Amino acid sequence: MKKSIMNRHTKGFTLVEMVVTIVVLSVMLFSVMMILTEGLKIWWVNRNYVELRANGRYALWKMGLEFREAEFVFSQSGNQSAISFLSDIDRDGNREKIDYWLSGNMLARSEDGGTPWPLAYDMNTITFNWDAPLLTVAMELVRGAETVNLQTSVTAKCIPQSQL
Repeated sequence: MKKSIMNRHTKGFTLVEMVVTIVVLSVMLFSVMMILTEGLKIWWVNRNYVELRANGRYALWKMGLEFREAEFVFSQSGNQSAISFLSDIDRDGNREKIDYWLSGNMLARSEDGGTPWPLAYDMNTITFNWDAPLLTVAMELVRGAETVNLQTSVTAKCIPQSQL
């Protein structure tokens, strides 16, 4: 007697069951992919915002540290896009001339007229308002659609009476 390869009692999946399973899994994977894509978009936008704030805050912190020790400011009163001052930033007894200015989209810094180095990128505008002994710095940083505005005021501790 010949034995049939397919027995009626053999268990298995029908074509309809396989198609339904594939469709259900496809819908689930598409949903998960959409959730992950939206999460990635939100992360990217927040990443730009956080980086802009961090760059700006670092620049304000660095300028504030150096300006607090300023002994002479080479700036007119009022709003300026650059500032220069003398300060003993390395505590060696010699005053260094510190310059800050906007160069393209970079806030540049140099010491004693040396090679400028970037303090912050993505800088759109910066304003130094010198009203002795108070310096107010306002900056706007822009990357893509993100814009961050920061401002701080610093009082120079070592300005002589002749400059006040």
